[in-house]
Amino acid sequence: MKNYFFTCITLFYSTVALSLPMKATDQIEVTKIKHEALRDDVCDLTHSPLMRCDIYTDYKRSDKALNQSYHELRRKLPTTAMSDLKKKQREWVDFRDKTCLDLQERAACSNALCDGVEHDQCILDLTNIRIKELNQFLKNPGFGVRSGYRFETKYPPTSFY
Repeated sequence: MKNYFFTCITLFYSTVALSLPMKATDQIEVTKIKHEALRDDVCDLTHSPLMRCDIYTDYKRSDKALNQSYHELRRKLPTTAMSDLKKKQREWVDFRDKTCLDLQERAACSNALCDGVEHDQCILDLTNIRIKELNQFLKNPGFGVRSGYRFETKYPPTSFY
């Protein structure tokens, strides 16, 4: 009977403790986590090559995939090949940015509705093309080394390998 009484008391206090509201510090942590999850959906053009917000979510998704492919490829390569890949990737970023800025200038947009549209679509397209290229190199790292991690230099591309 004594054990039954202690079991009931323990169960009662456990139930009461679990039904109490969270401490303020726990609530702050939950709020921080929710805020950080939402922050990726907010357009922050200061940390991207984009000019407009309407394509930002697609770009962030592609940029993340690009970085994953790049880092996965680096892990497969010998140290000597890593510096070549890094150099070629920097060349690709310069190519992408210059190509898309040139395209925007040629579009000669004179109003806010079309300003940056060509540029941002170009950034997204070239990023997706580069993901495909890096994934080809992932499937066959030797091909990447032999080709010097080359990238498509025509936009829009005429073909992909």
